[in-house]
Amino acid sequence: MTCEQAEGVADQLKGEGRFEEAADTWENIIAACGESAGRFSALGVCRWHAGDVPAGEAAFLRAVELDPERASAYANLASMTFMDGNIGKAEERAKDCIKVAEDVGMDGVKGGCERLLAKITVAKQTIEEQERLLKAHLAE
Repeated sequence: MTCEQAEGVADQLKGEGRFEEAADTWENIIAACGESAGRFSALGVCRWHAGDVPAGEAAFLRAVELDPERASAYANLASMTFMDGNIGKAEERAKDCIKVAEDVGMDGVKGGCERLLAKITVAKQTIEEQERLLKAHLAE
């Protein structure tokens, strides 16, 4: 099987929601066919959706290390971090995504990260309001 055929199998597994198998396949592809930002980005998506956030993060970080202009990897990092509840880090990553996407002319990715940043801002405001209300309640 060629590397391209194996990538097709991994993509099919991912499309079927078989994320753990897809991730294992991507790791085998990387070992046999070499590292690339695209392969690590695909591995990150699979690990993330399989529930392994640390492994997903590591794969996305390797993708941006290999290709610092890979805006989609920044977008996935920001989304994954936000969904994992790390609001501060998600905000930083969303801003990184916006900058990189703007620099490389990926308007769709930039818009997605801008919308994510808006959600992060609302989440931060909600948390601050809840903390204020809790503090007031405890002071009663």
